[in-house]
Amino acid sequence: MDLEQQIKKEIYEHVSKFDLSKDELQEVDTYVLSLLNNFKNIINSQNSILSDKKKLNELKKVILESLGESKIV
Repeated sequence: MDLEQQIKKEIYEHVSKFDLSKDELQEVDTYVLSLLNNFKNIINSQNSILSDKKKLNELKKVILESLGESKIV
């Protein structure tokens, strides 16, 4: 299951615990779709990096270097 589907699933599992009307569920659905649309570039970038070992190693290196610099400050 991709990240987008996992996010939808988790939100709807949580929302299903409440006794919401059809209109309220429609509003939640609209919000979730808007949220996922806004995060689409981030999700696509994450998928791209995670699927490419070279990009993933470069990201790890940048993060570790950044952490090292923050310890010095």
